[in-house]
Amino acid sequence: MKAIALIPVMIFFYIFSLTAQNISSFEKSILPIGNKGKKFSKEFYQWVESQSMIDILSSNKIDTVLANGKFVYQNPIPYPGSATISRMYTSQSNGYIVYKILFVCKDDHYSIKLYDFEHQSNSKTDKITFGKISNTENPPKYIMQDYDPEWGLQVWKNLKDQCLLVSTDFFSQLQTELAKLK
Repeated sequence: MKAIALIPVMIFFYIFSLTAQNISSFEKSILPIGNKGKKFSKEFYQWVESQSMIDILSSNKIDTVLANGKFVYQNPIPYPGSATISRMYTSQSNGYIVYKILFVCKDDHYSIKLYDFEHQSNSKTDKITFGKISNTENPPKYIMQDYDPEWGLQVWKNLKDQCLLVSTDFFSQLQTELAKLK
């Protein structure tokens, strides 16, 4: 009887793991120089705390920080056809991309992961939201059905490119912070 009750739970985790594989994430491991692990973890915490677009969710202030990050997204892709509709759809798709940051200081390296990227519109009227940014080629089905498919594909690619750019910049800033340690 108990084995039968576990089947729905196992199916949920199997589907979740298949879905999670398509979500965009960027991860980097950094080897510390010398014995700087604990010192860098404290400085990383202070650096994260000082960032205006990052909010700490939880931390033990020693070796683990979980935070929410976000960056402004300005849609550069014009909608085909009317200039008025193009301005309206651009405005409705401008907003933020929010994401999670996990920093773990281990004995022999630092592990940093940026994941769970999600597009959110900040329009005060109708919103065009692309939702979770995944590694799939196409945006969500409703975007392809409700709007010009080529426009949807171009915005989707731009969203993914912006996530990569912001992640690369984040890791670069992190490397700079690490290099400042003596």
